Amino acid sequence: MPNYDDRDRNDRLDDPGDRPGRGDRPAKKKSALPVILIILGVIGAVCLGACGFGGYWLYGQAKAVVELADGFLVKVGSGDTAGAYAQTSAGFKSRYTQEQFAANMKKARLTEFQSVAWTGNQSNRQNNTGTGELTGTATLKDGTTTPVTIRLAFDGKTWSVDDVTAGGGTAAAGGERPTVPSEADLKKLINRDMAAFHRAVKADDFTAFHAGLSKQFREQKTAAELKDNFHVFVEKGIDLSAVEKVVPTVTKPAAVDGDGVMQVEGQYKSQPANILFKLKYVPQDREWKLLGIDVETKASD
Repeated sequence: MPNYDDRDRNDRLDDPGDRPGRGDRPAKKKSALPVILIILGVIGAVCLGACGFGGYWLYGQAKAVVELADGFLVKVGSGDTAGAYAQTSAGFKSRYTQEQFAANMKKARLTEFQSVAWTGNQSNRQNNTGTGELTGTATLKDGTTTPVTIRLAFDGKTWSVDDVTAGGGTAAAGGERPTVPSEADLKKLINRDMAAFHRAVKADDFTAFHAGLSKQFREQKTAAELKDNFHVFVEKGIDLSAVEKVVPTVTKPAAVDGDGVMQVEGQYKSQPANILFKLKYVPQDREWKLLGIDVETKASD
């Protein structure tokens, strides 16, 4: 009988090829996990640094805009209209003399300014240009409050005040209530917006029409909501092409109310139906922009 001594057994056991499941096991590899973690850590640090810098830059821009607006109103409130006027943009100075500016600030009661609480802050600076807008409520020395909006401009070096609106939009640049445009300009305004409305209905897409509305109107209604409001025009295929061809007739003279809103009513005479409209406008960015629109058709006589 075969005789296996201890030496033979040890030799066999020491031979990896004779051990079940061991002969084919590859050499143990070092884990790549530490390397991956190190790379991710470096990337994370770079991202955090970039995000932190970006956040700091945006914060710095917003802070600069607020500090300028605060200082501007403090100067106006303390009677230093000359100092406040010096903080306005070149464009502002081309529109208003220092004397007009001082008179406008007084009419808007901003010469009675005491404090302000900003509720909206938007700024956009790219390369050497930028714009900003602050909206809030100013408290006057007698305790009364008034809404105020300050628009700013960046000229590549510094921010400056480019426009001031106080009293809920009734005093553009702190001045007098806006006046009704001439008859010719009013009809151009009506044609502009009614043609845009016609294109929106025809395309069944109110995106472009929505983009041309006043800020207040855009905040109240989305393009989708406008499309839903006027869905009957699309579903019934109502023809509004007359607004591109016919001169509108104003049936109710345009007028500016106590809130600085201009209202105008009229119609486009056409066949088989006249197109009736009621439009509301507010002054914004030195032009009239739509605040409300009501359109209907009525069979022609």
